[in-house]
Amino acid sequence: MIAIPFSCTDWSSFHELKGLVRLEDDELVLEYRVNYWGCYSKAKVHEVRIPREVVSAVGLREGWFNDQLTIQTASLRAWGDFNGAPDGRARLQVSRGDRDDARELIAILAPEKMAAPVDEYL
Repeated sequence: MIAIPFSCTDWSSFHELKGLVRLEDDELVLEYRVNYWGCYSKAKVHEVRIPREVVSAVGLREGWFNDQLTIQTASLRAWGDFNGAPDGRARLQVSRGDRDDARELIAILAPEKMAAPVDEYL
């Protein structure tokens, strides 16, 4: 099983989401904690399960220090309480060392929906 650590910053509310993204059966699973800036918290772990058929596009933008895994869904409800996808598109920062795992996750998740990049605003 592939599990990729990620982070996602929400600049509007000054918090950062840190967690793992993985593929289980027919669902994309995101487990994460919400960390508020300036505070050290032992926040509880949240989980979001996104059905595979709701994913409309995925992409990976490679960078010098980290990469951006982008996941677009056809439904806002699919994201549940995940604050990192206000427009139905999550931009997850992944370590450069996890690049091969991210590529493999994309290939398994939706090879026919692969986009590079998802849009010009990545």
